[in-house]
Amino acid sequence: MTITNEAKAAASTPAPAASINTDQQNASETPTSAPAANVMYSSQAADKEVLSGGAVDVSTGEKQGGKYCGFCCDYRRAVFVFAIIAVISNVLNIINVLIIATGAPGDAAEDMYNNNPYNAIGYGIGIIVAAISYYGALKYNVNALAVNIAYIAIWCVIVVVTTIMGSPDVGTVIGIIVWAVLFSLLAMYPAIFLIKEIKAGIMTPETYPREAHSCCCSPKV
Repeated sequence: MTITNEAKAAASTPAPAASINTDQQNASETPTSAPAANVMYSSQAADKEVLSGGAVDVSTGEKQGGKYCGFCCDYRRAVFVFAIIAVISNVLNIINVLIIATGAPGDAAEDMYNNNPYNAIGYGIGIIVAAISYYGALKYNVNALAVNIAYIAIWCVIVVVTTIMGSPDVGTVIGIIVWAVLFSLLAMYPAIFLIKEIKAGIMTPETYPREAHSCCCSPKV
């Protein structure tokens, strides 16, 4: 009977060791589960920030570029607006030239610029340049935008020179010169900064959803 009890005691000895091993295994597995979950969560979060092509999604986030006059709209949209204004203005000027050329009387200021039918050619060039400017903003084309800037500068010089040479009234000369210079600066300003943003990689087809801004309406991107 003594031998039997010793055998039973010997047989029961490994059980605590197995229990200890099991506890150690559970203890070693428990701390590692949290970091593994964190790594998986971080990986999923990173996947949300990466496009299918492997590039970082730059279409969202805080706007990095500037705004026209600090609040109005993004520079690309401003170029669109000035291009449309230029087309409408030049079309109206061509109509005015044709009216005056057919014998309809006009006041002195209109006659000074529009009594020569050849001025319609200049207005036609203005429409073409406005279309080029619109294309430049639409396709992020720096060269097309530069053409518009050069044209506006040349136009301003021509207006100033012809005004000084053609009008005897000092007040009229000053008023037209101030208007021409101010309008030219306001029109060149968005084109210049749009070129700067395109070259810096801030304004691109991919980033425009992030850069689009309008103070009066929701921009379509």
